[in-house]
Amino acid sequence: MSKLLSNFKREIFSTLEKHLQEPRMFMQVLTGPRQTGKTTLAQQALESFKGKGIYASADVPTLTDVTWIEQQWNSARLAVKQTSDDVLLVLDEIQKIPRWSEAVKKLWDEDTAEKRPVKVLLLGSSPLLMQKGLTESLAGRFESLRGCIDEIILVVR
Repeated sequence: MSKLLSNFKREIFSTLEKHLQEPRMFMQVLTGPRQTGKTTLAQQALESFKGKGIYASADVPTLTDVTWIEQQWNSARLAVKQTSDDVLLVLDEIQKIPRWSEAVKKLWDEDTAEKRPVKVLLLGSSPLLMQKGLTESLAGRFESLRGCIDEIILVVR
């Protein structure tokens, strides 16, 4: 990331940073149109995060199933074992994986039961696909930060 981009932080950054510093309770979800700064915001959050950060993007045509999500999540779990610190897992363009929300729910619930300190930031650019997955499978498990353009913040508890 360029020095200019890492120095410029949108207002929403401080809200996201604050949520990521809190004890693990909810996944963070950032949605908005393509090319509005979601990935830049996520990379800034990774830079400021006090534990280990892992970034992965599903914006690759060859990804077709939830195995990819499980692989990324297992990398975060391994990092927890190695560092005993909180780990931030950022999954970009998550809505491109069919049945993503069911896989995320299962993995999140496993980590909650095992008290693993894996914090999760999901990014998505398709509001309809994101909303469908969030409301069907992940209700009560996420806080939503919507759109980098208009800086609207929606918190669901």
